Amino acid sequence: MFIFIGFIISILTESIKKAGDTIQEGEKRYPTLFESSRDAIMMLAPPIWLFTAGNAATIEMFRAKNEKEFTSKGPWEFSPEYQPDGKLSSKKAKENIEQAMKTGSNFFEWTHKRFNGEKFPATVLLTRIELEGKKLLQGTIRDITERKRAEEELKKHRDHLDEMVEERTAELKQEITKRKQIEEKVGEIARRFQTIFNSVNDGLAIMDKSLTVIEVNDYRLKALGLNRNEVIGRKCYDVFQHRDKPCKICPVKPVFEKGEMVRLEKSAVLKDGTVKYFDTQGSPISDDKGNVVQVISSIRDITEQKRTGEALQHLVEFEGIITALSTNFIN
Repeated sequence: MFIFIGFIISILTESIKKAGDTIQEGEKRYPTLFESSRDAIMMLAPPIWLFTAGNAATIEMFRAKNEKEFTSKGPWEFSPEYQPDGKLSSKKAKENIEQAMKTGSNFFEWTHKRFNGEKFPATVLLTRIELEGKKLLQGTIRDITERKRAEEELKKHRDHLDEMVEERTAELKQEITKRKQIEEKVGEIARRFQTIFNSVNDGLAIMDKSLTVIEVNDYRLKALGLNRNEVIGRKCYDVFQHRDKPCKICPVKPVFEKGEMVRLEKSAVLKDGTVKYFDTQGSPISDDKGNVVQVISSIRDITEQKRTGEALQHLVEFEGIITALSTNFIN
């Protein structure tokens, strides 16, 4: 039993010794880390929380002559009177210290001031530590001037982009308004065109280069006894002449080829088998470069004139025959 207790005591003694060695080793290492750190590290001691130490990076950051000059000031003395949020630096510094002591650490942004009066933004990490049996605060400060400058530059670019987006949005709204006005004007012109197109007492149709009918007026539909669905999208020779290929004598094709008006007489067979005769004319519709892109074909019903002319011709011929017979009979 005594042997076992002795064994336990031996183990505990060894553990305590190792822990002590670790603490001593840490205490030896701490000054080395403190001095060699690239971050500004400083120590603050209660109860009035003056600086008690500052490493080389701290002295350089605050442009102090040496550590003694640096530790002669309190944290709030390295700050402008007010922070960016409008609070007194002295009051806000004490609040941050109290928070770090209460929770163990406190991380925040702060505007500092160097010995030469130059202000700079920084991040501050206050950490509660125990050194040689005393509770202290370790402050780690990083100058974030470049980061803030980059953020400000980024903000300027974003603001500029927002302005550009707003300007472009306004321009697009104006363009949309103008486009609607143009569309309304075009619609009005189209309606007027359709009204005029349908009020003409000639049969009109518009064909493209493939001889496809793309528009036809009411007069032509009525004259040919057709409805709109039977005409639009079909070949003119198919719908008007009931042929499977273009007519040999066509009033449309030569207009595309020569760019000149063509006029001729054409006959058409209606759905009921009636034959009608039309005075047909093809006129070019050109683009701004003078290229014929469409042809407007107009027809005028001359069936009655044609039949009257034929009747007169037959009458003249008949009179001639009667005259000849009479002469021969008298002689």
